[in-house]
Parts: sequence; C-alpha cells; structure tokens
Amino acid sequence: MEHLCSINGQPCQPDKTLGCCRAPFGSLQPDQIKGLNLRDFKLLHKQAYKPRTYILVNNKVKASLILNLSSADLTIIRVTLYDGKNIIVASGYLPYEVTDPGRDLTMLFNYCKNEKLELILVMDANAHHTIWGSSNINQREEVIMDLLLTTDLSILNRGSEPTFVIRIRQEVIDLTVCSKGLLQKIKGWKVSSEPSLCDHRHLRFTFEINKVETEYYRNPKRTNWDNYRADLSRDLNILQFRLGSRQSTERAVNMLQDSIVSAYKENCPFIERKGTGQCVAWWNANLSKLRKSSRKLLNKAMKSGLEQHCESYKDA
Repeated sequence: MEHLCSINGQPCQPDKTLGCCRAPFGSLQPDQIKGLNLRDFKLLHKQAYKPRTYILVNNKVKASLILNLSSADLTIIRVTLYDGKNIIVASGYLPYEVTDPGRDLTMLFNYCKNEKLELILVMDANAHHTIWGSSNINQREEVIMDLLLTTDLSILNRGSEPTFVIRIRQEVIDLTVCSKGLLQKIKGWKVSSEPSLCDHRHLRFTFEINKVETEYYRNPKRTNWDNYRADLSRDLNILQFRLGSRQSTERAVNMLQDSIVSAYKENCPFIERKGTGQCVAWWNANLSKLRKSSRKLLNKAMKSGLEQHCESYKDA
C-alpha cells in the first residue's frame, strides 16, 4: 500500500508535496529500500527490527515522529500546517497474525482526543467490509468498525476499485480515514491506475490547505477624533477654494473629500480581524439531523450484518 498526499492539487514533487505515506515495505530495512529519491525528503519510522510502516515527508514540511506511540506497524507523525495548526498523520499495518489489531489504534485515537488534534490515518487494514468497497465482510472488520464508531473519523474510500491485486484475487483492504474537521480539505481520493510494482496499488488524495490571509478593518469608534479635527483643520487652512464655475466647485468638493478621508485614515488605524472559530456557514439543523440518521443506519447495519441494512446506509 502506498498513500500519496499532495498539497493543493499539485503532484508529488519536491517543492509541492505535503507528504507521502508508504506502508508496508515488508521485512526490508530502510537502507535496503530502492527507488526512493531521499534528497528532498526524510523517511520517518520507528527504529525497530524489520519496521513495516514508514512516512516519507518533504523536507520543507515541518514534521516530527512521535516515538512513544509509534511501532514497527504504526508510524505516527505530527505535522505543522501553514497557519501553525498541528495535525497527526499516521501510517498503519494490521497483520493477520495480530490477535488484537485495535490496541495501537486505540492508543492513537485517545492521544488525538486528549491533545485535541485532528488525524489522517492510512492503513493496510486486512479487513473487509462493503462500507469501504470490499466484496464481503470478514471478522476483522468488527474490531475496526467498533473503533471507528467511537470516534469522529470518516472513511475516505470511494467506490469498489481493488486496492490489493494479485493473480488469483482482488480486494479492497486498504483504508483511509480522517477527522471530520479535515473532511472538507481532503479531495480526490482515488485508487491510482499507475503501476505500483507491488500487490498494493497507489492511493492518492489531495490535502487542500489555504494559506491564512490576515483581514484588516477600521473601527470608527476607535478613531482619535481630537487629532482628526486638528489634522483636518490644518489641511483646510492650506487649501484654497475658488468657487465660481461648476468645474471649480467640483474641484473644491473633491479636495475637501480627500482631506476628510485622509484625516480619518490617519487617526483610525487598521485593526486585525480575529478568527471566529471553526463554525461554517453552510452547516444547518437539517444536515445535523441527516448526519444523526445516517449514523443510526450505520449502527444498525453493523449490528445486524444484513446486506439490506448495509445498502440502506450506503443509500443514505
């Protein structure tokens, strides 16, 4: 599995890539990995025997490995965005032989919740479920779905294009999820058609980040009116108005207007407009109701396991 995340729709190039997540490389050590140009990138992973997850990050991206949470099968990094906000990006592998695949994920989810950090998680889950495009449902999905239902994470997988392809079998076992606060910023999730040179296909998506533009305004209540009157009086004493013709009158009006505006701007400085929180204008009560209804359908589908309930959830 290879997840490639680009910034603002640009391809994964050294000066434009937010980061690339790759997992797993099987039992290879980092110095045995071939075909990666690390000149402009750094390879982050836990120093362990035969690590199976890595995250490839552009050198221009401010990112650091969270050692105490990472393992050979789960690489977790903290990424600082343009606006100074931190998010968590994690690359995971849930091997078949692990009896409790949700242990490390639970620690990750709790960490993000306690630290109030939003998450992008990409993983080779080895779990089947029709909700994320698999052809069937296996027992491992119960652990994964139970965990996801306790969080605000949303599944980014779209369609049923296989992410794992071998000669005798094709299936969707790779999963991409993110916090709801990042859902509107992640665009174009897809299974790439380009050759991956392994049995897992490339999964691509774009993480759209708008650089913060500071907005300024003037508040008339904060105008220094004493200085305003003094500056305006000084300018008017200098100006010479000649009223007689229509053109001279219009010229005098323009000079007076310019003096008023100039005195006001000099004594009412710009103020930086502060943010108003993370509320969005398009959210409303009806959307909240629909979200609650779809969550109920998902719970019902998970409890019953019936195909008709799964279809009802997908239709919603």
